[in-house]
Amino acid sequence: MDPSNAHISALEGCDGRGYGDTPLGSKRDRLIGSFVDLVANRDDLTYAIELGRQKRRWDALDTYAARMASIAVRERDSDILRRGLVAALIAMKSTDDERETLPTLSLLYRAWEILGDRDLRFRAPRDLRVQEDDDPLVAFARRSPDDRGIRAMGYREGSDSEGFRFLDR
Repeated sequence: MDPSNAHISALEGCDGRGYGDTPLGSKRDRLIGSFVDLVANRDDLTYAIELGRQKRRWDALDTYAARMASIAVRERDSDILRRGLVAALIAMKSTDDERETLPTLSLLYRAWEILGDRDLRFRAPRDLRVQEDDDPLVAFARRSPDDRGIRAMGYREGSDSEGFRFLDR
């Protein structure tokens, strides 16, 4: 894995402000998406997690993952959802408190339900070799429906001028 300076810059300075409310499919989305696409195996995942720990870069990955949930539903695209799952996995493994990323998992889980793609499982991709008992995505999917729902996490389904989007309640 060899991220460019542009990839690293896209992960910095997020703190959840500004980026989350911008139109979906932005240049920053594309840069973070190309960073996520570089994560092809366990070693890449380990490196991405280390990068995520520095300067709260995990926050941008978490925001990106939430945005991908909306785009995946809007475009009916499981590949986009898979990118969101990988970004969320990196974010969860990078933060000291995984609870900060749970709302994003609720959006990804709901997007997964809406898409209904039987070939995409709600877990880390197999090539990343994350053990099931160490996979926060699997743990989230095992929660009760009330505890993983988007309403419980402060979101609702809605739309913006471009189409479907998960919105704050």
